[in-house]
Amino acid sequence: MTSVKCDKFDWHKLIELIKNKNVIPVIGQNLYRIETEDKREVLLYDFLAGQIAQEFGVELSTDAGHKFAELCLDFFEKYNPDKLAQSNSFNKTLKRVQLIPFNSIWKLAHIEDLNIFITTVYDNFLSEILKEVRKIQARVLSYTVHEKYLHLLDDELFDDIEKYQCSLVYHMFGNFGDLRPAYTEKDKRDTILEFHKDMELNRQNNLSRKLKNSSLLLLGCDDRFLRSFIPVFEKYYRTSHNQRLTVIVGGIPGTYNEKKFNKLINFLKDYKVEFIYYCESKDFVDCLSDRMKEEEVSELLEDRIPVCKTEKKGRTKKVKELENVEPLAFISHHGGNKAASKRLATHLKSDGINVWLDQFELKPGDGIDETIMNAIDKCPVFIPIISRESENLAGTNDLRYHSKEWVRAIENMKLKKNPNKIMPVIIDDTFWMYKDFKNLFHIKIPNGDKVGDYEKLKKSLLDIKEEIPVAND
Repeated sequence: MTSVKCDKFDWHKLIELIKNKNVIPVIGQNLYRIETEDKREVLLYDFLAGQIAQEFGVELSTDAGHKFAELCLDFFEKYNPDKLAQSNSFNKTLKRVQLIPFNSIWKLAHIEDLNIFITTVYDNFLSEILKEVRKIQARVLSYTVHEKYLHLLDDELFDDIEKYQCSLVYHMFGNFGDLRPAYTEKDKRDTILEFHKDMELNRQNNLSRKLKNSSLLLLGCDDRFLRSFIPVFEKYYRTSHNQRLTVIVGGIPGTYNEKKFNKLINFLKDYKVEFIYYCESKDFVDCLSDRMKEEEVSELLEDRIPVCKTEKKGRTKKVKELENVEPLAFISHHGGNKAASKRLATHLKSDGINVWLDQFELKPGDGIDETIMNAIDKCPVFIPIISRESENLAGTNDLRYHSKEWVRAIENMKLKKNPNKIMPVIIDDTFWMYKDFKNLFHIKIPNGDKVGDYEKLKKSLLDIKEEIPVAND
């Protein structure tokens, strides 16, 4: 077992597994987050628990990691309702909320090599987001102790997933539409044990064969789930396939109780687990998404770069096609937006638009002020990246360096000689606009990806490129 931080993790190994379709995410409640009316970010299932507790006067659990399960147990003991009635209450509450835009589930849905998802939640957000992102309806199945649909996971189903490039969302504990979902911790443990028995009785079941060749990536799952889920599945593979199941646990919160953390580490030490500690699961997904996109774009760029021989050693080296081309656009960003800015710049470069970005252009020994201001003056287009990071600096006396760049571009825009055309790009859900940009058209490109208004920005830049051929000859 390895225990490392996100920046030390072997991302290349995980990405290779994903590209070979050998990773199955197991998604827990901690990846589902909403923004409340007072702008607080909270876990969806903590919010659901709070709403139901308030409605029926049930005392809400103080256990930060298990409020929902504890609330359900208290509710059933006090009111003894049927679970379908309880599910209806949750569904009514769900209609009033939505997940935070560009959330972890949305980012996972964009990784197209992930096509089988096991989830421990009860809502349909995952399947709805998959349909929105991939434009194909996801298959949704459930497993509960009393309503077993395991037999539906057969060869024909998995052949359809491959043939039609669709996705499967498998609800481990049932969903809000089932008669008796596994809401409480006891119900969850019983379900896992029953699932294990079913796999042992039906060893030719396609899910077990699929899992045999795959690694499980556990994201947003709490410690109680890890303690019950991992030993059962590991035992199954050790006895049935004479091998260990590879499990990657993606993220434990930095605020996680140190005593609990150490106990969990000791518990997992006998299992083949790659463990990321002291980071939120959503941060792990952010890192994975960034690295998947960087590698994808890097491969596209490599296909566009010719190879030549060096005279001295006879080795091959890469020569950039755009090396001698003047940049068309300058991308200005705050340090917190570095990854999204780099992604946007790389996409534009792959589409034949040369851009100036400090991460690509600045070299040791360069005079930073002079180099940057000179680049702003020479680039016909100035692209300021707008985000919550920018908004947070709006009321400070220290405008930071990126704001100095904005001031320079505005000054240039007012000049007849060598003016800048300014195209602000919003990369998240902020509504804030810099005071001198308010009259400009703002382009929305979430996270710097090829989504939103990316094609509109690309077309505008290509049109400008055609108008000033001298700058690109």
